[in-house]
Amino acid sequence: AGRDYLLAALGEVDGVEWWEGIEVAVRGAFVCNQAVIPGMIENGGGRIIHVASTSGTTANPRFTSTSVAKTAVIRLAEGLARSGAEHHVRSFSIHPGIVKTRLLESYGLTIPENLYSPPERAGVLCERLASGVYDALSGTFITVDDDLDEMLTRADLIASGSLQTLRILR
Repeated sequence: AGRDYLLAALGEVDGVEWWEGIEVAVRGAFVCNQAVIPGMIENGGGRIIHVASTSGTTANPRFTSTSVAKTAVIRLAEGLARSGAEHHVRSFSIHPGIVKTRLLESYGLTIPENLYSPPERAGVLCERLASGVYDALSGTFITVDDDLDEMLTRADLIASGSLQTLRILR
């Protein structure tokens, strides 16, 4: 879930609307997690797939609300992966690709047709993550363009090096 009110510089946006954009995405993900995690633990585990975006990994001056929200969702998924591990609750955050939606079209952006990703690609990614085969990648940020099988061969390196997670390097 999400909305974005920010199609202008940060100083030109209503603060209440800006915060609402963050709240919808972050609180929505949190509330959904809270609703399903107890049952997952009771049933021996499960998988939660958070829909984030590459906008959570880079700053965009026209979409700061979305960028902040998606960054928080990525971090939420990472935190859940760590706290849920002992209960076999796995957590992923994904970038579904650039999917042509009414919301995206309402922004009036000019995006070349070849950059759009069909929504089915995200569905296939979610289905693969839900299968349990890729549980070793729990906590990672994965895009529809990533090669899950190749990533799985490097799962230990990814985990030990905090790769595919949101980090600030010093």
